[in-house]
Amino acid sequence: MVIVSSSTTITVPGFVWRCSAMDSILSSTLQCLYSNTNCLQIILLRYINYTNTAVPVPPLNVSQLFRTSINSTVATLADNLFVEEWKTSLSYIQYFNMCVPSICQYTFVRRANYLYVIRMFLTFYGGLTLALSLLVPLIVKLILRCRHQIITKQDNNRGKSFDYFSIQIHIEFIIFSKKHILERIAIIIRFRTFYQRLSETLKTKITDFNIFQTYSFGRHVDQITRIRLGRLTTRFYICCYAIGLTILILYTSFEQRTVTTKFYNPSLFVAKQLQSKQIGTVDCPCKRASIPLNEFINIQTRFHQICTSTFIKDEWRESLLVDFENLTDFLRISDYRLFLSAHLQFLSGLCYQAIKHVNDTLRSFTSNFLSTSRLLSQSLFDKQLSNLTYQTEAHIPTLFVRALESVHAINHGNVLMTVYGSNYKFVARNTRKGSSTLLYTLPTIYNGSENCSCELQSKCLSQAAFTWPHYVKVKGLLVGCLPSESFLASTLECFFDIDCINIIRNHMSGNIYRTRANPLNTSSIIHSRYQINTTVNDLVKKLFMEQWSTNISYDRYFSQCAPNICTYSYIDNANPLHVASTLLGLYGGLTVVLSWWCPQFVELIHRIQTRYKNKRRIGSISSVS
Repeated sequence: MVIVSSSTTITVPGFVWRCSAMDSILSSTLQCLYSNTNCLQIILLRYINYTNTAVPVPPLNVSQLFRTSINSTVATLADNLFVEEWKTSLSYIQYFNMCVPSICQYTFVRRANYLYVIRMFLTFYGGLTLALSLLVPLIVKLILRCRHQIITKQDNNRGKSFDYFSIQIHIEFIIFSKKHILERIAIIIRFRTFYQRLSETLKTKITDFNIFQTYSFGRHVDQITRIRLGRLTTRFYICCYAIGLTILILYTSFEQRTVTTKFYNPSLFVAKQLQSKQIGTVDCPCKRASIPLNEFINIQTRFHQICTSTFIKDEWRESLLVDFENLTDFLRISDYRLFLSAHLQFLSGLCYQAIKHVNDTLRSFTSNFLSTSRLLSQSLFDKQLSNLTYQTEAHIPTLFVRALESVHAINHGNVLMTVYGSNYKFVARNTRKGSSTLLYTLPTIYNGSENCSCELQSKCLSQAAFTWPHYVKVKGLLVGCLPSESFLASTLECFFDIDCINIIRNHMSGNIYRTRANPLNTSSIIHSRYQINTTVNDLVKKLFMEQWSTNISYDRYFSQCAPNICTYSYIDNANPLHVASTLLGLYGGLTVVLSWWCPQFVELIHRIQTRYKNKRRIGSISSVS
């Protein structure tokens, strides 16, 4: 590229001329804009001299180039989306903060150590001892009772008559004998004597109760002291045992335990039953960690009826345009006959591209994978997949509309002239010498206002109409600078009206019989998301989609996950059976510990007390001396 002035011609390195501004910038490089050249200062100087305004523009930094170079074209930069460096920062801390786990469990398998073996031995020893001490006497008594009943039954059969006679005499003696007062007094005295003896016996038994043998204490203690220490140790043992048993009962009664149940090769019904429970957690590891979405998601779309109608078919459009060249000499630039073919082609292309874009996006979406190492509950599965499909439905039109807007901006920015002359027109002017003619382009102005000039904006519009032989408006359709822009601002009202369709057919040069077409169904508007007067631009923004139906199958997801095992864990309060079994298990350990510790503790106290008494006795003897 060169900059031409009245005195000099300066070559601008990197920039080139092409037929359009877009081709020029794409084929150029940006080497003139970097700091290692003086090209930028020359351009700015020329700009200041031309506009008398100074604009501070810093040069580009060469050191910030990583993927490209100074000689890279703008097309290359555009292909890379002008991304020079792609840095990815992964923060596990932020992920953990967003995850916010409420509980973590660490499970591992190991061999039992010696301490665990000793503890379990003491536990089972005590429980087994207590159980056998309770069951064996009962079993022996039951056997003896059965044997006694058998022997008694045999004796009763032998002496039945004698026993009956003895009982009869005894009853008569009790009934007819006199009850003397002295006998009653004797009975009372005997009962009182029995009660006193029983009280003394119980008192003596309790006082002399000793469960510890004399060898439980040291040899330096005499026999009488051993017996006394044994009795004290027994009382201390009973107190400690009662306290320990009370603590164990209270602890096991209020203890909460985690109960875990395993289900191997669970069915879908079992998994749903576990998930429906209000308490507890369900964990089902999946056999397949990544599952394609198309295995359990089916998305069906239905498009606007215009995209399946006759109006987008090439045959109908070509039938309308038969011998159309014979009419062009009689038509003005604003006549809708010149725009009709472009509008129908644009409508057909929009429907085709919209349907193709939706199908391609759905194919790409369903080919993605759902990564879950654990089976999701049905509620969470439905929620996540519904949100995912909703986001897909909402974002599908974005790329399509953005590409369409880019094409419109490029066409308008490159000042491309339409073949219909709807945005610009040529004006011929002779030079002063008259030897040549220059062609100038003048922008078209719509609606009689200079504020709507195709030079300034591409969305200048006016009502579409047939201007020859009579002026007839076409309902809902517009014309403007660009056929695409005017059609996007139009509505499809004409295609719902048979009279409007006939107006188009009658004003075109085609065969009236071959251009027959049924209007769009107005009754379907009741169940449609669009109205008759909805603009084509609004249809394009939703890709002409009428319905988006999603079928998400949890059953197929479960069959693809195929968990081998499900664990159901919940926190349960101790029940009476658990309390009894726990106490039975801890009984033996508590008995063994107290049986060993109580004699040692009492003997230690006795030694301390004896030593203290001996010191006092020695001290008193010394003072007397």
